[in-house]
Amino acid sequence: MPKRKTPFPKLSPKEAHAALRWLHALGKVTASDIAGALKHRQQLVQEIKERLEQLGGEGLRFLRGPEGLRRRSRKAPKRVSKAARAAWRTQGRYMAAVRRLSKADRAKVKAIREQSGVLAAIAAAKKLATTH
Repeated sequence: MPKRKTPFPKLSPKEAHAALRWLHALGKVTASDIAGALKHRQQLVQEIKERLEQLGGEGLRFLRGPEGLRRRSRKAPKRVSKAARAAWRTQGRYMAAVRRLSKADRAKVKAIREQSGVLAAIAAAKKLATTH
């Protein structure tokens, strides 16, 4: 199975320059490798510019600077109130307590829930689960 590639670290221009100098000093990267990579980059930039010119004004519409090239981050989830979070937690406790019960016992617990509330229903469900 091929090795998974790790994402490239975010580097400032100074850090990138220092890393290149360090790799060159270690002999991992030669000066010709760096020059070749820069030349290839320039060729790619030139090719993109030519293609955009061929498209005319329409091509520039798709390229909105570096911001347009970045991946869009997902929206942050909406904040949940403490009351809603507590209601979800209580609902989860209720579902966990009722899951083990028979249909007849579930019906009893449901009736208790409607009359006395969720906490009483959870207590009744736990009591019914231990008796069987």
